[in-house]
Amino acid sequence: MKRRQILKSLSAATASAVCAPLLANDDQPLKLVVPYAAGGLTDMMSRLLTKSMGESLKRPVLVENRPGAAGLIATNLVMNQGKDGSMLMLINNGFVSLPLLTQGARYDPIKDFKAVAGICAGASMLMINASVPATTLPEFIAWAKTVPGGINAANSGIGSSGHLATMMFAKRTGITVTHIPYKGSAETANALLSGQVHMQLTATTAYLNEQVKAGKVRILATSGAERSALQPDLPTISSVVPDFATEGWYGMVTNAAVDDARVEQYGASIQKALEEPGVAEKYAAIFMEVQYRAPQAFRRQMEKSTDYWKGIIAELNLVRT
Repeated sequence: MKRRQILKSLSAATASAVCAPLLANDDQPLKLVVPYAAGGLTDMMSRLLTKSMGESLKRPVLVENRPGAAGLIATNLVMNQGKDGSMLMLINNGFVSLPLLTQGARYDPIKDFKAVAGICAGASMLMINASVPATTLPEFIAWAKTVPGGINAANSGIGSSGHLATMMFAKRTGITVTHIPYKGSAETANALLSGQVHMQLTATTAYLNEQVKAGKVRILATSGAERSALQPDLPTISSVVPDFATEGWYGMVTNAAVDDARVEQYGASIQKALEEPGVAEKYAAIFMEVQYRAPQAFRRQMEKSTDYWKGIIAELNLVRT
């Protein structure tokens, strides 16, 4: 209900911004850069929006996958080449955590980029391969403590939010985890399904949901502070591990030099795309709730998330390397 109220209250502003005169260079395609491999969660999120965005902006909107280095390949591309507003990038909360931990991430998520729109939010899921002899979170923790050398966990890159959340989970439960990075959710899903890793603590995907139904993957708990309204039968990790909770959000940014008028126009086209029939339901199918945030509101969310991950990194005694 809250989402509907937010979208309804912003509808007038959306119509005005989308119908604004076209800006310079709008005869060229707009690239929506995805920092992960095709077929994954962020790739799907992006492709659900491009048709409507293109109609609003009266220019093609094309997804360009640039996976690798925990998102750094895509990040550097947009930071260095997107000053004319020809590129947007889909990000998640790992975008603000990575430069706090990795020296190779030579960017400031607030100063070097301009927030365009928040699009959705959702908790991560603690998922395990069905061969693991556990059906509940307490059973999984107890089993993991017996594995010689510890267990393997997949993430979308060292320094990513999934990596940090798993480190926090390991510390608070006393288990030993070896982290194995991949280039996106499609690869981590395959690693989990094949048994290359025992667990992952990330957002789920439509593909993984099918594997859950087939009995090949189990979801044991969610990372949110409260039970997910989209999957209320799942317990929270915090019900077993006190005070454990991580946030999860997705949105779009562009180069910091892009003018505000263009950013507002892009944000309005994204809001309209999120309102298209069936989009919210398709996001809900992967346990993501559509939550549009206008540019300034999304910027504040990014700033708040930065402070959150600074606290987690301090708790884990991690040094920027």
